[in-house]
Amino acid sequence: MLSSLYARAAIVAVAACASLSGVVRAEFSAAGAPISAGALDRAVLTASRAIATSGPGVERAFVPDDPYYFPGNPAGSPGQWHLNNTFNPINDINVTPAWSRGLTGAGVVIGIVDDSLETAHPDLAPNYSAVNSFNFGSYTGAGAPNDPNPYRSNDQHGVSVAGLVAARGGNTIGVTGVAPHASLAGLRVDFQTQTSAMFANAITYRPGFIHIKNHSYGEPDPFYAYPLEHAAVETSAADGTINVFAAGNYRYTKGQDSGKSNLINGSGAIVVSATAFNGVVSSYSNFGANVFVTAPSNGNTYGIVTTDRTGVAGYGGFADQSYTNGFGGTSAATPIVSGALALAKQANPNLDTRFAKHLLARTSRVVDANDMSIEGDGNGVTAGSAWRTNGAGLKFNQNYGFGMVDVDALTQAATQYTGVTAAISAAGGFDFTAALPDGSGLYLPFVVSNFDTPVEDVIFTMHFSHQRRGDLAAIIVSPSGTASRLFSEVVHPTLGDNVSVTNYSWDFLSNAFWGEDPNGEWRVYLFDTYVGTTVATGTWQGLDIVMNFGELIPIPEPGSLLLLTSGALLLLCRRRAV
Repeated sequence: MLSSLYARAAIVAVAACASLSGVVRAEFSAAGAPISAGALDRAVLTASRAIATSGPGVERAFVPDDPYYFPGNPAGSPGQWHLNNTFNPINDINVTPAWSRGLTGAGVVIGIVDDSLETAHPDLAPNYSAVNSFNFGSYTGAGAPNDPNPYRSNDQHGVSVAGLVAARGGNTIGVTGVAPHASLAGLRVDFQTQTSAMFANAITYRPGFIHIKNHSYGEPDPFYAYPLEHAAVETSAADGTINVFAAGNYRYTKGQDSGKSNLINGSGAIVVSATAFNGVVSSYSNFGANVFVTAPSNGNTYGIVTTDRTGVAGYGGFADQSYTNGFGGTSAATPIVSGALALAKQANPNLDTRFAKHLLARTSRVVDANDMSIEGDGNGVTAGSAWRTNGAGLKFNQNYGFGMVDVDALTQAATQYTGVTAAISAAGGFDFTAALPDGSGLYLPFVVSNFDTPVEDVIFTMHFSHQRRGDLAAIIVSPSGTASRLFSEVVHPTLGDNVSVTNYSWDFLSNAFWGEDPNGEWRVYLFDTYVGTTVATGTWQGLDIVMNFGELIPIPEPGSLLLLTSGALLLLCRRRAV
């Protein structure tokens, strides 16, 4: 059971605030008195990357003629309501205006990292790219190395995912994808025999050729680390590939906070939650400070219409066994965002992960405007309190990230900027030991100064020991006064996270401060939220911080001078389909 953390009494400061340039490392004794403090040296490295000067052109207007796109076919079907919701227009992705401008994803390749891609499916075959496909599954026997087709009897998930991204539209059959003329690369993994290397290799496969990769899978348990895949995502993003990940389907379990998933807690991942037909977060969808955007999926009556594995081995629901109306989960929401980004990539070939995030933060639209849920980071009482407006004027909600993806607004914005300023990162930390009794709270203030570029995301590495890990929760307060939960408690006698940990460390990423001025006093609060019949205490043992900075570069007005400069860069050195 979650509770609001914003009205806590008797919160003790770990140490007095140090006013130093940049993010600093300070060391504290057990009593909390500072031993030493020094300013962090900011190393400046020159970074350059070739900017594409040409890319896929814009086609003539696309108008779908695919029968299952339309409501009432078959009788009672809402059609592909996630694309064009005639019942509740505020809850579709507003893609039709982008289609009318000729944006279809032509020239963009999307990799489907999943259990299969049926290459002969009538609505997938026209967009299938064999040269960019590979089978990373660990079985022996069937198929050539680049054959991503279903191998096991239950290999069906990736077929439906692929259709949402880029089923061939305008071919008078079946359905259309968000990006109906994009190319599909099947990057098959085997969930039954999975290894970290299998996923890491798929994540880093063919950079520069595969522009976007879709990952509709996740880890059900909290604090399960995938260091190899996590590093692969960051490498892939640095190489220019956009990786889109499902937030997970584990709400009301101990894995409900997506910030406790190591795989999606890095800057290289775009994390997607699910919103149901009625415009409210789907009952299963994870929440967290690392969620970036939401997209439609099943829940509240209707599922998602997409391609299905042909024959009887698919999800079913239609008489036509090549399609289904029963797909859903964050597995469905994620490829919808991948398809949207394919249209944005066509509109501006410079699009990479950071550029995409800046655009999504500014163009996604608020849904469920009255959300007050504690899961969304509301107070549970005041309508709309889960939508927190940060110091940059951006609205953020841990159920929805920055809101519902709006393809029209996204693709228009993509043409207004050349990209993002060169990456700047700064890091530092604090070593200390502070007791955290049952039901208590601590806070650590620190000061950031002399940065002239807005914040992107912030990663806080918490170091702690505790007899019941699920009792812990944290809040960050920025200099702008934005208060945002970093991670939530999971307290329950049998269903909670009751693991005892010693000298434990975890990275938590927050998007809530995107665009803010970083300079001033920050506060990090750590709470033990539960007082039970069995005492479970802990110790806060330190904090490391990585702040990433950047901003959009507008296309210059005609006749103006565009000055390009290199930026500062500080380099620091069991899942399931959802």
